[in-house]
Amino acid sequence: MERQTAAGRDWLTGLGNRETLQAALASLAPGAGVLLVRVAGLNQVNGSLGYRAGDELLALTAALLPADSAFRASGARFVLLSADGGAKSLPALARKLEADFSAALPQRFQGLGVGLTTGWAVFDSARHPSAAAALREADAHIL
Repeated sequence: MERQTAAGRDWLTGLGNRETLQAALASLAPGAGVLLVRVAGLNQVNGSLGYRAGDELLALTAALLPADSAFRASGARFVLLSADGGAKSLPALARKLEADFSAALPQRFQGLGVGLTTGWAVFDSARHPSAAAALREADAHIL
């Protein structure tokens, strides 16, 4: 059975997909925050518990993100855009997401190296030729 979804939405999470992310990045104003969230351990979950469990893990992650400003960029990567992306608010938001994820993680995923890793950047037109460049910087900062 082929999975279908509304245009612009990821079929699994309901968040914006890669196409809507690209459009949002193109219209992002300088000063906005870009937070990249990666689900670590997804391959381990898929290999040991199966792809359905991996999908559950991705859905859990998406449920922690604000649907109006979050996107599933690729398999285990999500992007959150924040209009008021001050350098102080992004690290605090990243820590909160990591803590919320850990608290919500079902027992069966523990011990598999599952967690969130995050990286962020503030779109600065003096340093970034585009918001996509800010996203690349956020990706480079993931630990």
